[in-house]
Amino acid sequence: SSSPPSMPASRTSRKPKKPPPITPKRFNRFFTPRTSASMSSSRALGKSGRQLRDITRSGANRRSGSGASNSSALGKRTLFEDIDTNQDTVQTPQLSSRKRRKGLATPESSPLQSSPLRRRGSNGSDISVFEDIEEEIEAGSDNRIISNSLLSEPVFPKPVRRAKCLGVNGRIVSRSFGGASALGRGMKQDHCSGWGHQTTNFYSEPGYRYPFQSPYLPFCVASGNCNDLIAVGDEFGGIMCLNSTMTNSQNQVHTPLHLNSHSNAVMDIAFSPDDALLASASGDQQVHITDLTTSKIKFVLSGHISTVRQVRFQPGNNNVLATSGRDGNVLFWDLRCSGRREVIQLRDPSTGGLLRFEKPLHLNTYNTIPDAHAEVKPLQQVLPPQTKSRDIPPPGILVGRRGDISITSIAFLGQGREHLLLTGSEASTSVRLWDIRGRCTRYNVPTPISYTALPDAHSAHRHYGINSILLNSDESRFYTLSRDSTIYAYSTSHLILGSAPELSISPSSTPQYRSTGKTGLGPIYGFRHPRFHATSFYVKAALRKATDSQPELLAVGSSDACPVLFPTDEKFLNRPVPQEDEDEDDDDLPSLNSTISEVSQSLPSRPAMRRMLSSTSLQTRPADTIPIYELGTPLVRGHEREVTSVSWTSRGDLVSLSDDYSVRVWKEGEKARELRMGGEVEGRRWGCGWAEVPESWDEDDD
Repeated sequence: SSSPPSMPASRTSRKPKKPPPITPKRFNRFFTPRTSASMSSSRALGKSGRQLRDITRSGANRRSGSGASNSSALGKRTLFEDIDTNQDTVQTPQLSSRKRRKGLATPESSPLQSSPLRRRGSNGSDISVFEDIEEEIEAGSDNRIISNSLLSEPVFPKPVRRAKCLGVNGRIVSRSFGGASALGRGMKQDHCSGWGHQTTNFYSEPGYRYPFQSPYLPFCVASGNCNDLIAVGDEFGGIMCLNSTMTNSQNQVHTPLHLNSHSNAVMDIAFSPDDALLASASGDQQVHITDLTTSKIKFVLSGHISTVRQVRFQPGNNNVLATSGRDGNVLFWDLRCSGRREVIQLRDPSTGGLLRFEKPLHLNTYNTIPDAHAEVKPLQQVLPPQTKSRDIPPPGILVGRRGDISITSIAFLGQGREHLLLTGSEASTSVRLWDIRGRCTRYNVPTPISYTALPDAHSAHRHYGINSILLNSDESRFYTLSRDSTIYAYSTSHLILGSAPELSISPSSTPQYRSTGKTGLGPIYGFRHPRFHATSFYVKAALRKATDSQPELLAVGSSDACPVLFPTDEKFLNRPVPQEDEDEDDDDLPSLNSTISEVSQSLPSRPAMRRMLSSTSLQTRPADTIPIYELGTPLVRGHEREVTSVSWTSRGDLVSLSDDYSVRVWKEGEKARELRMGGEVEGRRWGCGWAEVPESWDEDDD
């Protein structure tokens, strides 16, 4: 047969380039099985063995014509133990010393038959596996040995399956084999403890209860970042600083600071990153910056036209801070800017007498986000149809704004993204993300970078406001305390969908303010507890950062006269397991499902959220579409009335503030179990508080 025409040569080449052929040596090496080299040649060959011997002879790769007609019979699987591999019958030509250029095989030198081991029914021919073996079994041939392993399907060992939800015992076993591959969020080291062990060891003694004299009702509390100082603001504008490591009697002697800073209630307090300055927001529409080394007011920030609700320093910066107010504005201040000095008078709120004169520096804002959460309606819905063109306001004016929406919570992102700010309002649970580098004026409608979607239950029922916004240790999650008595957890990466250069930690060479106004995703799960209710905006939340010895915890106040602790490590969340992945061995795996169900059953059932309609009937709230977990632990007997503000000290102790005119410090230790087990004998529990657990929690293991 004639060979196919060669490819035309390129215009730039002088001679046509042909790929070199495959040498017979390589061909024989490919088709000669290794396992048959040591076998005897005297054994009788089967049908398949003879066919494989014929194609491995010298020159078989150049056969054509009649050899091609028998190719259909060579596509069956054979047994290599029957092949005669006599070296005398196989002649392999030697390669010349001249080097050859590597290339593809040509049609003249390529074999007409492909390997029997590689063919899978090409050219429409069906391959019957073990067809030769079945034929010889029927013929009664005894000249071959058939392995049982070839007739049966291959058996693979069952892979080692990882436990879906490890409990305490399972994590101890995992740590003995080298530890887990990755830790969950909210932990730096896995101490192989369950979620109950993280929240049930808190207690408070009578010496760590600091009473306030009426009418000085405490309103807010804050803790230092790198010392044991706590600051408490009261209803009459005073600020008292205490040492969280000292008892009440010791603090009365060694009180480091007592300020009469404002003429109205102190709504919020914040320490600077180095604890050198103390910022206090008040109902007198001002923010005072006090130098703690001199106990004097150093700056006065006046710009709000209503009560200032919250104040926050920028992470790692003692000079830049943000404030939010009831007027709906978010103001930004820089303590390095120039200002004017004015004399202020500080009076004793109890007697009204003059205490002293001070002359601090009054500063102006350097940036403003006006009406940060205002809802603006189109002009067609606000102006009547007969409105003349001269009566239409210029672009940018907020026409149809639904009053002043109070900004109740603000939070800066961490270093590297400190120019981004999260804000929450009393109008809804939607969180907005802002870039403070953008310039906003009253004629320029502010547009956030993005805002989160509302929970489905809120969209179908009614909107609830936000009391607090908190970021976790690695800023992968942020939590919002909603007025529906739920803590919602959001993913920071879900704030902006798709490409998000705004969330990049690496600094940009050309920073650019982006106001896209895109909608992000809503919460991914939530926390609730039967003893946790937020009936007012004074109920706040605080988060303890994870350290090498302490896990991350979330604390919230409650109208049920007890703070509640929630573990934030997502390892403890009870995720549902698909049914198809379960088998009979699942009962042997360590799981937290039983522990969670036991704790949930031991607590009283949570009453359903209801709303009052125009009629006298009650209607239940729509069901939640996200997972809601009740893994919290209440701290009981410490307070008698509503617990509003909470804070974590630098040592990891909890500070709670209540309407019973008291502030408590909750410490962590084994004494919590002693208080639960000791009873009321000899007044052991008098003036104490402890974590509430199920009855069987403190029982010794057998």
